[in-house]
Amino acid sequence: MHFLGLHLTADFYGCRVEFLGNTARLEREMLKTAQYAQASVVKTVFHQFSPTGVSGVVVIQESHLAIHTWPSLNYAAIDLFTCGSQTLPEKGLEYLEKVLQPKKTTIQKHFRGRDTQKEFLQKTIPTPLINKPNSKREIWTTDINTDIALSIKHNGSLILQNHYEGQFYEIYKSDRWGKVLLCNKEIIFTQADE
Repeated sequence: MHFLGLHLTADFYGCRVEFLGNTARLEREMLKTAQYAQASVVKTVFHQFSPTGVSGVVVIQESHLAIHTWPSLNYAAIDLFTCGSQTLPEKGLEYLEKVLQPKKTTIQKHFRGRDTQKEFLQKTIPTPLINKPNSKREIWTTDINTDIALSIKHNGSLILQNHYEGQFYEIYKSDRWGKVLLCNKEIIFTQADE
């Protein structure tokens, strides 16, 4: 599998609250995070909110590192996106986790620009609402809950789209799972479940 970049998103719960509202300290630690990720820093932008909370971005040659904090909830949202094979975003995230010492961490890993060497289909395939036979498009629909995530691949062939009593329904065709029913972008069931 080939991909252009690795995108890590993390939720840190129960962090050390003294760091979460300290803009200067967070900026220093995010710069060290970039160092551990072996990324090349271009510039930083950090903003202190009133009464508390910080948003910060470290722009790197390989993309970006970002943080947003809620000190009143001891929570931080982290976003590390790096391109290229020389960076180590996981190492950067490990460092930041040691600094903020969350009691609970959830991490999602996304491979961006997956299989771009094949044909770069994104430029030639229409939006999912337009059906096109024999499409090689791969679309992943992911339903994420607290303890589980479910992803199903389909090719974007929309069979039905309808609104009913405030709900938005869609049925897509999947080569492996048959018809896939979504309600408000959440996976309800597939034909293979029957």
